[in-house]
Parts: sequence; structure tokens; C-alpha cells
Amino acid sequence: VEDNRLSILERSALEISSDFADDSVDVVVSCLPLALFKESMKEELMTNVHQVLKPGGLFIQYQYS
Repeated sequence: VEDNRLSILERSALEISSDFADDSVDVVVSCLPLALFKESMKEELMTNVHQVLKPGGLFIQYQYS
């Protein structure tokens, strides 16, 4: 069933600011293995996620180890 409230994109999470307008996303759910990322990559990702999240938006991160 299609639901226009959900967008699933199969590409690099670093591209999120190219895929969505600033302050347009309610929630970002991530299961990226951030513990394995270089610090610079984590900083870039968080900057881009923060850019697209609406004020009060949520970033949810979970990871298996």
C-alpha cells in the first residue's frame, strides 16, 4: 500500500540534504553502524540530518552490536 507520508530512498544517507528541503522532514530513522564511521563522516551526516529536520523533528538511531 502506498502512503505519501513515507519516503524510502536507497542511496547514501549523506545525500539527505539533496533529497529533502530544509526543515521539511518530521522523522529520520537510521540503523547505520555509526560506531564504525569516521568522526568526519558522522559530523557531516548529523549536519545534513539537522538541516532537513523540521523544528522539533526527531532523529532515531538504533544499531545492533
